[in-house]
Amino acid sequence: MIVGHPQRLPLLAMGMIALLTGLWAGLLRLGWELPLVRQSFPAEHGPLMISGFLGTLISLERAVAVGRRWAYASPLLSGIGAMSLIAGFPDSVGQVLLTAV
Repeated sequence: MIVGHPQRLPLLAMGMIALLTGLWAGLLRLGWELPLVRQSFPAEHGPLMISGFLGTLISLERAVAVGRRWAYASPLLSGIGAMSLIAGFPDSVGQVLLTAV
């Protein structure tokens, strides 16, 4: 149970959304017949899993360990970058946010 720090929930939610969406894109790459959001969606599997999911959650873990507000910039940028890929913004927006971490 998460107690005492509800401000971390949006960051955690972005990581989980990146995980689920990355898994969906991975299943499409394997040939499963699932709804295709857009043509570039299966190619976003790697960035969503590595930078979106792992980048957000690992940097969130490190931010909690550091205990400073500035440390939350990394999971925030990573999470927003993943959400921009999922939402279909131009690839450069997501790429810049995901590599700014």
